[in-house]
Amino acid sequence: MSMKLLIMRQFAEVFGAYAVLVLLLPCLVFYRNVRKESLETRLMVYMAIGNCYMMAVVFIMGLFYLALSKLHIPVLGTGVIENTARWDVINRRILWIVLIASLLLTKFRLKRVKRSYIVQVTREYTIKIVKGTVGIKSFFLMVGFWAKKQVWFAGIHTVKLIRKNIIDAVLFLGLVFLLLLVYGRGMFQVYGYTASDMLVHTNWVNDLSQNHIFSGGVYPFGFHCIVYYLHTVFHLDTFVVFRVFSFVQTLFIHLSLLLFLKNFCKSRYLPYGAMALYIGGKFFYFYTYSRFYSTLPQEFGMIFILPAVYFLIGYFRIRKQELARVGKPEEELARVSSPEKEKKEGDRGEGKETEQAGKSPSDFVQKWRSSYRNSQSLWYMVWFALSVSLTLSAHFYDTIIAALFCIAVVVSYGLRFVRLAYLKRLLLGGGLGILLALLPMLIAFALGTPLQGSLAWGMKVAGGSIETGSTDLPGSKEAPSGKKKGAGAKTPDATAPPKTELEKVEHALLALPQKIGAKTADLLNKPMQSLTVQNIEFAVQTYVFPSAPKVVLNLILYAVPFLLLEGLVFFLLKKRDEAALLASAGIFLIFMLLLQAAKLLGLPPLLDANRCRIYLSYMLPVFACFALDGILILIFGRFKRKWILPLCSLPFVLLVTLFLVRPGELRETYTSSAEETNTAIVCLSNILKQETKGTWTIVSAFDEARLAQDYGYHYELMTFLQEMESPSQRKSITIPTPKVYFFIEKIPLAYDYSLAYAGAGSKVSQSVAQKPMPNSVAALDFTSYIGESRLILMSKMYYWAKKFSAIRPNEMQVYLETDEFICYVVEQNTDRLLDFSIDYGYND
Repeated sequence: MSMKLLIMRQFAEVFGAYAVLVLLLPCLVFYRNVRKESLETRLMVYMAIGNCYMMAVVFIMGLFYLALSKLHIPVLGTGVIENTARWDVINRRILWIVLIASLLLTKFRLKRVKRSYIVQVTREYTIKIVKGTVGIKSFFLMVGFWAKKQVWFAGIHTVKLIRKNIIDAVLFLGLVFLLLLVYGRGMFQVYGYTASDMLVHTNWVNDLSQNHIFSGGVYPFGFHCIVYYLHTVFHLDTFVVFRVFSFVQTLFIHLSLLLFLKNFCKSRYLPYGAMALYIGGKFFYFYTYSRFYSTLPQEFGMIFILPAVYFLIGYFRIRKQELARVGKPEEELARVSSPEKEKKEGDRGEGKETEQAGKSPSDFVQKWRSSYRNSQSLWYMVWFALSVSLTLSAHFYDTIIAALFCIAVVVSYGLRFVRLAYLKRLLLGGGLGILLALLPMLIAFALGTPLQGSLAWGMKVAGGSIETGSTDLPGSKEAPSGKKKGAGAKTPDATAPPKTELEKVEHALLALPQKIGAKTADLLNKPMQSLTVQNIEFAVQTYVFPSAPKVVLNLILYAVPFLLLEGLVFFLLKKRDEAALLASAGIFLIFMLLLQAAKLLGLPPLLDANRCRIYLSYMLPVFACFALDGILILIFGRFKRKWILPLCSLPFVLLVTLFLVRPGELRETYTSSAEETNTAIVCLSNILKQETKGTWTIVSAFDEARLAQDYGYHYELMTFLQEMESPSQRKSITIPTPKVYFFIEKIPLAYDYSLAYAGAGSKVSQSVAQKPMPNSVAALDFTSYIGESRLILMSKMYYWAKKFSAIRPNEMQVYLETDEFICYVVEQNTDRLLDFSIDYGYND
């Protein structure tokens, strides 16, 4: 099988597994409960429930193993391949049992099937199977017939839905095809990882196979739980999931955007045109979308930002309708909708007995059950809490953006927000969402797990203690090294550095009020001339539209007053919900522009400007659709024929299509830098397919140590060469596996392109091999494989392989070779291991 066909099959497996877990299974269980909602809302609910379920199960299992390890109970893996495989099988069975049990119990609970009936049916079929009345095969045939019937019913329903919405289906397929052109082709151009962070995240997921959660420290770990769930339940290789999941999450990121716009825009086809411009427009700076080519937690968390905002807006809208039906804001809907309660209140003859009965615990439980069953707004708040928790579980940057949009919504609905009937559920939902995300991290921290360095770095960036610079790196590190601290990095009253993690947290909390006061004083003392439109315009043009026409930039800046003005017009027309929606979009756009230009304006940067532009460009279709939809509603919304308003948005889609098909206007596939050569990935894929687990070793840079961790062994290239440094220090090097593979780059990769050097892109050569070994504190030091150090190491390794293959021509053969890469394989007898330590002519 060719590599391209293999990638297509792997993508289909990963996409199918993820879609089943976050769309199909939640649909089978919860469809009857959300069938009254729109299709777009149902899909958002399914995604929230499916992802939250996977994260919760892996968190519970990982924290359970972590607690056992703290109690010194021997349950953790030791890192041996056989032990890792054994725990993968155990965890896979646990996850499958929990999944099936959760589906059945939830389904029966939602359908209100009595427990006695479930026990009776289970007992009857168990007795029939034991007695032989019903065989095992017959039982599974019955289950298969039921599943086939459900699939057939779903297929018929889908076909009817497509026929009813044929134009939407065609436009949706057009967007998918556009995504394939822009992002999908990247999988076939670069086989390996496209960001160095992916190796770190792969290592953390692989450590979950050894029952070691938060191995790198306490960090938002939800994304890693999703990858581990896919790896374990469906037996997908972790490095394969990381390679192809970038396009899977990109599809769902844009699906969330489309669902959000479809829910609010009354101009039915307007969202498709706006999204086509965002996906295919060439006027965006390529760093605003380059990270979509990599599987990273920040981009995964973008799936849940807009659903969280939608559920919040839906809560305000539906809660208003509920309170209008009740008639009194403080009165719960359940009290009016419950006939039994009305009967009790109407029967005054019961007197004190009725009053005492109303205060009994059973009546309180019944009132609470009736309240949440009949209150649609409460369910919206539950879905809002799940979406908020998912953003924070993936990456705190996503939570910042979601919080800014939610603040804009709350400000727009200000009069409703201050009312107790809205406020108490809103605070409960937001607090519950944050608690759900923080609880696993708090438990791990309480069990003694230290904080991961990226958290401290992110807090320093948000506080302005670190100058983030303007380096445009699509794969920039989560915690870059060599960062310089600003004046605000040191606490004014700091006398000694904190020693323990708990002391660090207490130290930061005590210094927080002083930092806030100092930042506020600096901001108030600065002249207002710094808060100018020119600074915002410069920041947006520099980071988002460096080569776009001036009109594009002006449209974004003028969108702020235009959205607010539209909101005022709808407010005067007594369309309060539409007015609040437009006002929230305008306020949020102000927040995003200020955040993008925070460094120029002297404001505290909540996140790096290089990351902020990703969110700003992602939200531009929202602002465009809201503004254009408001215009179309004002012009065509008063017509009695309802088909006029949707139809008038089709010309916009047609214009966008004609614009993108013009030569040179469609965005080309971004060729991201690779962390491994394509040939290295081909070699690794063949090795995993052909060889038995634990029977081979790869000698290479540290990349393959993460990719093949669960299947074979890895010998660090730096360690291998250090042990042959000089004749006086040379010792025998033996590797006790039947086969040994040597991965050597003939044109070393520019692994960290921020550290450019004069020989970048050069081939290995004898002159470079004569240079001394790079200085390294440890063999696993990252700096040993970047810049000129990588060229030196690969040159030495290349000429060592040439010399060793000449000495041992029967044992060492070329496995695969291209112009940029060569792989050697050595077959040896494990009873008489070869000594790889030789004088190859370039020893130090």
